[in-house]
Amino acid sequence: MGRRTLRRSEQTCVGHPAHVATSSPGTGRRAPVLEARDLMLLECVSFGLTDEQIAGETGLTPDAVRANLRKVVRALGARNRAHAVAIALKAGLIT
Repeated sequence: MGRRTLRRSEQTCVGHPAHVATSSPGTGRRAPVLEARDLMLLECVSFGLTDEQIAGETGLTPDAVRANLRKVVRALGARNRAHAVAIALKAGLIT
C-alpha cells in the first residue's frame, strides 16, 4: 500500500486552538490538566491520523508522538487511545 498524501481538510488537527475545559460538563469534577500539545495530539487521533502522519504534521518524531499519547492516555485514565478521545470529547477537552 502506498503512502497517502493528506488533503487540506484532513490537516485540521494542527494549527487550531486547543479547547481546554476546567471541569467535566454536568459532573462538577475537574478535568485532567493537559497541555495544548496533548490536546492537539488527541484531536489528530480523533481525525484518524496515524503516528507517522501526526509526526509529519507536528514536526515531532513518531516515537515522541507515541510517548506523548501514552502520557495522555494515562492522565485521562483511559484504556487506549480511542477511549482517551471519547473521554476528552465527553469532557469538552476537544471538539
